[in-house]
Amino acid sequence: MAPRPLQAANVDSQKPEIYEDRNVHAIYDDIATHFSSTRYKPWPIIAKFLSGLTTGWVGLDSGTGNGKYLPLPLDRPGDIWTIGLDRSSNLLQIAKAAGASGVVREVLLGNVLDVPWRLGVFDYAISIAIYTIFQLMSEGGQLSSAFWNQSPPIMVASSSMCGQSNKTSFPKGKLFRRTISRR
Repeated sequence: MAPRPLQAANVDSQKPEIYEDRNVHAIYDDIATHFSSTRYKPWPIIAKFLSGLTTGWVGLDSGTGNGKYLPLPLDRPGDIWTIGLDRSSNLLQIAKAAGASGVVREVLLGNVLDVPWRLGVFDYAISIAIYTIFQLMSEGGQLSSAFWNQSPPIMVASSSMCGQSNKTSFPKGKLFRRTISRR
């Protein structure tokens, strides 16, 4: 069967939020179990970042999905506390039980774009392909954000709220991680 031709989305007749709810968030809820089964292994670069954090730090996994990063670091269970935020209630049900320890994880249903946190509340934040969390980090906090670039080279600017305004070009087909310390 040949793929059907791509068509532009028509959101003129409705609010973009309604379109997104129906065509993105509802889909993630419908496919949560399958989606989670294909994303079970933490990226080593993010696991390494979490292993290097200071004991007692509290952080955010923005767009946590199935919560695979919530129980990390595995070599120091419970040394840091990561709270998961996601729009998919079905993925959050999976995230609550992330890890083999039987510990119920802290998760919250919400939209990362709504910024439902007090500014500066987190010591660290992780995010895979979501860049709305810089302002949530506390003074001296750290952010690790990673993505896989499959498009032509793109420019990424780090937030000036983190004390940096660097621009970096990332070539196609590479995994990148940038750790930024807020000053």
